[in-house]
Amino acid sequence: MNALKRNTKVIMVVVFIMIFEWYGLKQYYNYIPTSAPTPKIMYKNRKIVLKNADFNWFDKDSGGNSNIFGDPAETLRDYKPVDVGSEDSLEYSFPQKPPRIVSITITKWYGSQWKLVDRYFRFYSDKKEDRIILLPKEKGIYIYEIDGEWDETHNTANIFKINVN
Repeated sequence: MNALKRNTKVIMVVVFIMIFEWYGLKQYYNYIPTSAPTPKIMYKNRKIVLKNADFNWFDKDSGGNSNIFGDPAETLRDYKPVDVGSEDSLEYSFPQKPPRIVSITITKWYGSQWKLVDRYFRFYSDKKEDRIILLPKEKGIYIYEIDGEWDETHNTANIFKINVN
C-alpha cells in the first residue's frame, strides 16, 4: 500500500514537471509577446510619450480583437509636440520580443492639412545603430507612426508628434 502511494506521488510530480517544462519551452520559443507591447522612443536620453493608434492582438485560430483609436491627427490634436533639432535622430526599441518588421510613417502639417511625407519598412535589428530614425531637415510639425508586426494577427501602431526647430 505504501509503495502504491509513493509511486502515485512520484508519477504526479513527474507529470507536473513535464507540464511545467512544456509550458516554459512553449513560452521561450514563442516570439510573440502575450500582450501588445509599446515601443520605446528616445530623443537625447529623453523618453517620448506615445499614444496608441491601432493594434490587433489575437491568435489565428481563435478569432480576434482589434482596437482602433482613430485618425492620428485627431488623436494627437491636444498632444503637445516634442521639440527636436533639425536633422537630429530618434532611437526606437521594443522592450520585449521585438517584431519582425517595423514600419515608420511620417506626415507633416502644411498650413491647413496633414500630408504624407514618407513611409518605409525595416526588419527589426538588435543593433542600436540600425534602430535610428533620422529627423527631417525642414522645420515644422510632424506626426510619426511606428508600427510593429509580429505576424498577420499581431501588430501594433503607436504615434507621437514632434516640432522640428
